[in-house]
Amino acid sequence: MFMVGIVSPALYAADIKVSGYGAVAGDGRDDSIAIQAAIKAAINKPDSVVLFDPGIYDIAAIQGSNRALEVAGASNLKINGAGATLRVHSVSNGIIIRDSTNISLENLSFEWSSLPFSQARVVSVENNDLIVSIVGGTTPSTAGTPVTSLFLYDEVKRRPAAGGNDWYVGGTFTGQGGGKARLSGFPSYLSRVGVGASLLIRFQTYGANAIVCFNNRQLTFTRVSVHSAPGMAAALSGCEDVQFSYFRVLPRIDAPQWISTNADGIHATDCRGNFSVSNSVFKALGDDAINIGGLMLLSQKGTTAREVVLHHGRAQGIGVSPPRVGDLLKFSSINEPYKVVFSASVVTSLATGLPVQQTVTLDADVPVALQSQAVVFNSSARPVINLSRISIERNRARGFWLQGISGDVKDCTVSGSSGPAVELRSDVYDSWEGPAPTAVRFDNCSFGDCNYGPGKSVALINSYALDSTGSISAIRAIDTIAFSHCEFIADGQLLSFKSTRSVTIANSKYSSKTATPVVADDTTMLLESTNNVPGAGFKLVSPIAPTISIK
Repeated sequence: MFMVGIVSPALYAADIKVSGYGAVAGDGRDDSIAIQAAIKAAINKPDSVVLFDPGIYDIAAIQGSNRALEVAGASNLKINGAGATLRVHSVSNGIIIRDSTNISLENLSFEWSSLPFSQARVVSVENNDLIVSIVGGTTPSTAGTPVTSLFLYDEVKRRPAAGGNDWYVGGTFTGQGGGKARLSGFPSYLSRVGVGASLLIRFQTYGANAIVCFNNRQLTFTRVSVHSAPGMAAALSGCEDVQFSYFRVLPRIDAPQWISTNADGIHATDCRGNFSVSNSVFKALGDDAINIGGLMLLSQKGTTAREVVLHHGRAQGIGVSPPRVGDLLKFSSINEPYKVVFSASVVTSLATGLPVQQTVTLDADVPVALQSQAVVFNSSARPVINLSRISIERNRARGFWLQGISGDVKDCTVSGSSGPAVELRSDVYDSWEGPAPTAVRFDNCSFGDCNYGPGKSVALINSYALDSTGSISAIRAIDTIAFSHCEFIADGQLLSFKSTRSVTIANSKYSSKTATPVVADDTTMLLESTNNVPGAGFKLVSPIAPTISIK
C-alpha cells in the first residue's frame, strides 16, 4: 500500500561510518563490536551520524547481555542504515535506546537469522502428542525446543484460523528427522486439533524485541522495517515525543513466513507528549499491531505519610518507568478504581531504568486508607496520539489497543485481524493497563473482517473498563469517542460501548448480518448517530441516557 524508497545518506562533517570500525556488509562475520564502537564514537561527538553501507550486517548479544547494540546517554544522534539490514543471531533485543535525547533511526531493517517459530501441519495424533510435518520456519532441535505458545493457522486466507484456537501453554517440540517433529507436554485438549490442521508454533513470545526504548526524549523512526523478531518490533516505555513514519512490520516478500514478529508491532507504555505513527504498514503479526497505554499500579506504605512505594498491580516482577519530578499521581480505592479520591505531585523519584518497585515522595500526605493497596496511575504519562495512514492486515489479536491516551486516528485501515479492529479500555483485573482513554476521534477509517479468532471480543470496535473483580465498571471511565466518515464491516456486532460517556457516529456506513450492530449499556451517557447509511441508522440495545438522536 505504501511504497517507499531509500533516502541516500548525505555526508555531514560529523559522519561516522561503521566500516571505519571494521563492520563489513555481507561478510558473514559478527559486526556487533564494530558497530557498537561506531555508536560509542558518535555518542562522544554530539550531532553525529552513524552511517552504514548497504547490505546485511550480522549482530548478536554477548553472553549474559540482553541486547546486541545499545545507545545510552546520547544526544542529537542519528543512525542511518542507508538500506542496511541488521540480522540478529541471538535471542535478545536487537538494539536498546535509553536515557537519551533526540535520537533518529532511519533506513534500516531488522530480521533474525533463525525464525523464532515453526510452521507445521498435523500428520497424526499419538495419545496426547501431535506429530507434525515442518513446512516452514525453524525445525526444532532433536534434543527438544521449548514452546511458549501456538495457534491454528488458515493457509488459504493466510491468517490465524477462525475460533479461539490459541494456546499460551508450555510444552516441548522435538525434531524427529525427515521433516517431522513431535509436540508433547501440552494439555490433553490439544490432541483435538486434528490431522491436517496447520499450526504456528512459537519458541518465544515476548522479551526479545527488535527495538527497545526507555526513558528517552524525542525519538524518530523513519523508513525502518522489521521482518521477524522473537518478540515485538518496537517496545517503548517512559518516552516523550515519539514519531514513526514509513515504519513497516511485515514478512519479506520473498519469504514464505506466516507471521512477521511473534508479538506486537509497536507497544508503548507510560509514554507522554506527542506520539505519532504515519504512512506505516503492519502485516501478519503475532499479536496487536499498535498497543499504546500505561500501567496501573498498587501502593505500599512508605516510611512517612508522604512516601509511597509503587509496583505494577498484576505482578511485582514487571518493570515500570519511574515518574518524573512534578508528575501528578492519582489514587483510588481498589473497590472503586475509576473514582479518583486523591492526587499529589512527585517531589522526589530516585529510581532509574525500569524498576519493579520504586519509592517516591509526594507534596502531600497520602490518606491512611490509600497508603497500601490503592490503585495509582501517573496522569502526566498520557500521550496525545496521531495515528494516520496506517494499514493493518491479518495479524493475530487486535489492530489498535488504546489506553490512557487522547488524540486522533485518521485514514487508517484494519482488515483480517483475528481480534477486534479497535479496543479502547482500562483494566485493573488482568493486565492492569490503563488509565481510561479520553477524547479519541476516528476519521475516514475502515474496519472490517476482524474479530473472528484468537483475541476475539464482543464486537469489531469495543470500549470498556474492567474493575478489580473483572466486571464491567458502572463508572463512565471512558469519555468522548467520535467516529466520522468511517466504515464498519462485520458479520456480528460492529460496536460495543460500555463504561463510556458521550459517543458520536456521523457520516459513516456499516454492514452487519446482525439486527443489533451497536450495543451500548446503561453507563453510556449519549450516543448520537447522524447521516449514516443504511438509512435506518444504528439500532441500539439497552437504555441510553439522556437521548438518542438518529438523523
